[in-house]
Amino acid sequence: MDEDQRYEKGLEVRKAVLGSAHVDRSLAKRNDFNTEFQALITRYAWGEIWTRPGLPRHTRSLLTIGLMVALAFASVLKARLLSKLLGGRVSGWRWALVPATAAALVVGAVVTLLPEWLELGLGVPLILAAYGAVVWYRGFGHEDRELFRMKKKEEWRGEKEKDPHPTFSRKREKAKNG
Repeated sequence: MDEDQRYEKGLEVRKAVLGSAHVDRSLAKRNDFNTEFQALITRYAWGEIWTRPGLPRHTRSLLTIGLMVALAFASVLKARLLSKLLGGRVSGWRWALVPATAAALVVGAVVTLLPEWLELGLGVPLILAAYGAVVWYRGFGHEDRELFRMKKKEEWRGEKEKDPHPTFSRKREKAKNG
């Protein structure tokens, strides 16, 4: 299949998945800056990947949505938890999300080789476990992991008098006092 055929096939799939009105609006907004990018996405993402045999479109759509939700949920949840624990602003973006997504994609691809009943029962938990493991070991530093470790009741009682985050407390005091 040459580039033009791949583009036409990709445009057909793109319109079928996203709707003709959306794709037509997107193509109408093309300019000198994004024309090549639109063509690239249509040729390779839609014309090459989405037309590959093996998975129906419905399954591809569900996998895409599942990965987007998993990525968004994990990143936002971690940022919110850390900001509450630390009392400061925490960025939700970590570069570890890139290999975590790759691990989730690989596990997802392997899971599709299993019988359907196993794929349905084990697929999502295995994908989330792969993603979570990579984020835990590559995205969190030692200090981050310490925040999530369970402590014994005796340790909590002894630490109530101590400030667990003196750096952030100093910053808060400095901000209050101006």
